[in-house]
Amino acid sequence: MNKKKKEFKFIDLFAGIGGFHIAMHENGGKCVFASEIDKFARQTYEANFKNISPELFENGNFNVDITDPQLDYNSIPDFDVLCAGFPCQAFSIAGYRKGFEDEKGRGNLFFNIFHVLDKKRPQAFILENVKNLKTHDSGRTYQVICSHLTSLGYGIKCSVLNSKDYGLHQNRERIFIIGIKNCWKGERIPLPTDSKILKFDQIESSLNKQNYSKILDFNFSEISKKNIYSFSEIKNINKKWIPVLINGERINYLNPPKKIQKYFQKFEDRNDWSNFIYNGKEGHFRRAVNYINGKIRGETNMFNWDQWGEDTWTDDGYNNIYQWRRKYVRRNTSGVAPTLTANMGTGGHNVPLIVCGELENGDKLIRKLTPEECFAIQGFNQDVINNISKVPITNGQKYKQAGNSVPVNVVKLITSKLISLI
Repeated sequence: MNKKKKEFKFIDLFAGIGGFHIAMHENGGKCVFASEIDKFARQTYEANFKNISPELFENGNFNVDITDPQLDYNSIPDFDVLCAGFPCQAFSIAGYRKGFEDEKGRGNLFFNIFHVLDKKRPQAFILENVKNLKTHDSGRTYQVICSHLTSLGYGIKCSVLNSKDYGLHQNRERIFIIGIKNCWKGERIPLPTDSKILKFDQIESSLNKQNYSKILDFNFSEISKKNIYSFSEIKNINKKWIPVLINGERINYLNPPKKIQKYFQKFEDRNDWSNFIYNGKEGHFRRAVNYINGKIRGETNMFNWDQWGEDTWTDDGYNNIYQWRRKYVRRNTSGVAPTLTANMGTGGHNVPLIVCGELENGDKLIRKLTPEECFAIQGFNQDVINNISKVPITNGQKYKQAGNSVPVNVVKLITSKLISLI
C-alpha cells in the first residue's frame, strides 16, 4: 500500500518552464502562484501545467513580473513552500560574475524573494543557483544572502550538488539553499553592513544552540544518490530522425541555398535544419551512415524521409558527447553531457554534439543534441517533453529554456526530504 503524499501549497518564482513545479507536484504540492517574465517560457509553462494546475491560470495567479512595484506581495495566496531558481547569469562564469552589480538587475532579484518571504513567512523555501554564488565577490554575496534569510528566523543549509550523481546524464553543479522557519529562538542575526560582513560560520556560532525550538535536521548527504543513466537510455524519446552530415558549419535554415532546399524539402519541419551539420561546400552533401539495429546500411547523397526511422540513437558504441571549442571539436571525456546553458539558444556551436556514426575512411559523423534530448538530460519526463514539442517557439528558445531549467531529479529528492520536516 502506497503511503499518501503530504499535501502542501507552494509558489514558483522565476519559474522558467516549471522544473520546480514538476518536482513539487510529484511530491504532493499544489502551485497557488507562479511568476515568469519571459514570454516564450510562459508559453511553455502554461502548456506544461494548464491541465494539472488549472486554477493557477484561471485565477490570474500566473504573474508576469515579480518586481512590479504595483504587485502587493500580501495578495499572494498563502503557501507553505517558496521555490525559486533565481536568475544566475550574474553569478555564473558565462554571466561574467557581476553579482549584485549586474547592470540588468539580475543579481538584485534575490531581494524580491526576500521581500516575499518577509511578507508571507512560509514554512520553508528552496533556492537554486550556480555554484559560483558561494564564492562570488570573495564570498560576500553569499554572506549577504544568508544574513537576510536568517534575519527572518529561518534555519538554512546549503550544498553544491551535481546532477550526474542523481540519475541525470549531465555534469551540472548547482548550489541549493533550503530554509525552515523557526529553527531557533532568541536574538535575530543582525544584517551585515558594508564595513563588516558576517561570515556564515560566524552567523552559526553566534546562535545559542540550546535555544533552538527545533533542530534543522536536513542532511544533504542523506539524499540518496542514484546511478547515472547511460546516455543511450534517452534514445526512446519520441522525435523525428535528424540526419547527420559531415562535420562543419550548421545550415542557416532561414535562408538556405536552393540545392539544400532540394535535399531537405521532404522534411515536415524546416526548423529541424538547424540541427544539421555539413561540410560547408554548397552542393556537396553526403548522408550519414544509416544505422538500423546497429548495422551499417550504406551511404547516399540524397535524403529520403521514408528511409529514416525515428530512433536517432545506436547501440554500437557511439554514445560519446562532444563540445565545440572555438575552432575545434573536443571530446567530453567525463562520460556525461556538459552543463547545458542558456547560451544554447544563441546559435553557433553552443549545443553539445554527439557522435553517431563513422564513414569508411574513419571520419566521425556528429550532430547536435536536439532540444528534446536536452530536456531529457534535465530530467523532464516524456509527457512534458511531448507538451514542449508542441509549443510554437523556435528551437533556439527551447535550447535556452532547457539550459535555464533546474535539474528535476535533484529537486524532487530535496523536496521529498524537506516536506517530511515541515
